[in-house]
Amino acid sequence: MLYANSHVGLALWRTSVGRMHANLRGRDLFGDLVGECRRRGIHALGYFSVTYDNWAFENHPDWRLLPAEGPDYYLGGRAGIVCPNTAYRDYALACTREIVGRYEIAGIFFDMTFWNTVCYCARCTERFRREHGSEPPRRVDWDDASWRAFHGARQAWLLEFARALTGAAHAARPGVTVEHQFATIFGNWQRGQPLEIASACDYVGGDFYGGPTEHSLVCKTYDGLTRGRPIELMTSRTRRGNDHVTQKPFEELRTEACVATLHSAALLLMLAKIARETAPYEPFLGGDLLADVALYFDKESLYNPAETGVDVARLRAPDQCPHRDALVGAARLLQEAHLPYGVVTNANLDRLARYRAVILPSVLELTREQAERFRGFVRGGGVLVATGPSSLDRKAGRFLLEDVFGARYVGRLGTRLTYLTPRDREVADAIWPQDHLAHAGAMVQAVAAEDAEVLATVTLPFAPPEQGTVIGSRFGAYWSNPPALKAGSDPAAVLHRFGAGRALWLAAPLETTNESV
Repeated sequence: MLYANSHVGLALWRTSVGRMHANLRGRDLFGDLVGECRRRGIHALGYFSVTYDNWAFENHPDWRLLPAEGPDYYLGGRAGIVCPNTAYRDYALACTREIVGRYEIAGIFFDMTFWNTVCYCARCTERFRREHGSEPPRRVDWDDASWRAFHGARQAWLLEFARALTGAAHAARPGVTVEHQFATIFGNWQRGQPLEIASACDYVGGDFYGGPTEHSLVCKTYDGLTRGRPIELMTSRTRRGNDHVTQKPFEELRTEACVATLHSAALLLMLAKIARETAPYEPFLGGDLLADVALYFDKESLYNPAETGVDVARLRAPDQCPHRDALVGAARLLQEAHLPYGVVTNANLDRLARYRAVILPSVLELTREQAERFRGFVRGGGVLVATGPSSLDRKAGRFLLEDVFGARYVGRLGTRLTYLTPRDREVADAIWPQDHLAHAGAMVQAVAAEDAEVLATVTLPFAPPEQGTVIGSRFGAYWSNPPALKAGSDPAAVLHRFGAGRALWLAAPLETTNESV
């Protein structure tokens, strides 16, 4: 992959559109490298950074992204972000046509095809006003129709921009491959990048730095979304982009390379020794990933429900996403249990039929149509495991899948610490010698159906954790909050037969724990 520019925005190719890097002194560095690659039989890919463009930010103030915090938000940092709804779009398309049309590259990678944050520039404001007849809202509220319309508009605008770039590249050189940065697949709602961006890619990929468990989950998710293969996984010799010198141990790099190879992914890691070790496996790569179990990933659930009602400019923890925490936790548990798993998303629910069991890890958003897909899956003989508020219709105050779960929603139970207490002997034996499982948070309160089996109940702490104070000593233990002496009666784990299948509902996303039990 050869850089045509970087986030700095200066061109490394001979351009008539943008600004060349002055230190090149007119040399067409990108063109020279493409030529050398072709001479050696190497298929060169071009790299082009979009929206992260310091040159454009500095020289075209009217192109700048305008955060809710105000126009000075970016001035203290290194990154200059521009908005794809401005005339920057025409500039990026012109650069694309120039790079792809002029140089014999095999493909192009568009980096940073996402929103850095919410933009309230004049173009975005005017466009939302024109399309929806109102001002773009400035308060996050997932139960407000206007906020949801704005969220959907941001996704649609970004997808439109990505497809325009893809179209320009394909038109400039038919047969060239296009990839957009998809590392934000598990990024929160602020990035505004829908799963449908895969439709603008000839194959999907992105750069990740979270280690083998994350890489495995990413590859499995990509596998069900990509239009072409192989998928791509990028990483670096350092753990973080801001660490310039500290290299991962070679054994760690080898493990990450093996994760990519196991998933028949193309690995972008510029270390010759790693490439030599994985090369012997390349003739055997390909085929379909097989598994009996699937995790359900819902991109629309990547928000922090605790920040509903907060102004965009006052957000403090938008990246605390319970659904993602539960998804990653479930992936880790399956990996540690050596259970192969796949990933089904809100963009490819037709893949449900491939699996015997599916896990809904604290899914905050589920439409009636999606719920019907899962209902049919269980009715046909599938096993469904759902945790916490999965399928909750907040306005109606009920689970969309309550007939499947055998549990009727009531509300919340407890505060910052609750316990699951086994009622079923097999569950008790599984967690022995513990008597309870602790959960750092509240649980969902529900009523079990008469034909359902309650495997465990919710037990609250002996004293409410909030009451522990130095004066009065109203706590159960000095350093901890032990469970009440008597187990609670509200269900924490419900097993229910539905049609030819079964469902297990848990009152909390216990999969988020790092404990082995």
